[in-house]
Amino acid sequence: MQGILIDFKDSYTLNLWEAFRQIGLKLDIISYEDIHNIDIKNLKIDCLILSPGPYNPSNYPNILNWIQFFEKKIPIIGICLGHQIIGAFYGHSVKRAKDPIHGVPINVSFKNHNIFPFEKTEVMPYHSLVVDPLESSPLITIAINDSNEIMGFKHRNLPILSVQFHPESVGTIQSKEFFEAFLRLINKSPSNP
Repeated sequence: MQGILIDFKDSYTLNLWEAFRQIGLKLDIISYEDIHNIDIKNLKIDCLILSPGPYNPSNYPNILNWIQFFEKKIPIIGICLGHQIIGAFYGHSVKRAKDPIHGVPINVSFKNHNIFPFEKTEVMPYHSLVVDPLESSPLITIAINDSNEIMGFKHRNLPILSVQFHPESVGTIQSKEFFEAFLRLINKSPSNP
């Protein structure tokens, strides 16, 4: 399996790359600043991963072309900023979190999915922003924190999945299970027979 990890200049990108490598997924890291140099029509990849990063989705408008091109072709996974970018792509607003949290574990509850093998677990967040709900969205909320803020999405029909927190962190108790679930999503995609 071969994919691309878009790096939004985040210090956690290499940790994310290593976590995927450990479950057998080979990822080429491409800096967001370089994506305009790439002919995406000629890429032969099995998935697209959007990394964490600073600022908010409006600072990264060029990535929306990539999501539009790949959304019906291959699985897309978003982490932290990547989660917010996916939300913004589908029309959600991004706003300040009730409690910006950086490096303090929180509990997250999971529902409306068959992806992760648990209903609640402790995760490590590093965020000041969250994605607002949107009733008309094709994204289904699958995870919330104790403040009822969205911590995870899956697309209603497409293999698109995102989480607000950092599954690669040692502070995420079931880190391995998250990455195994990501790999199952990628493997069972129609684009990866």
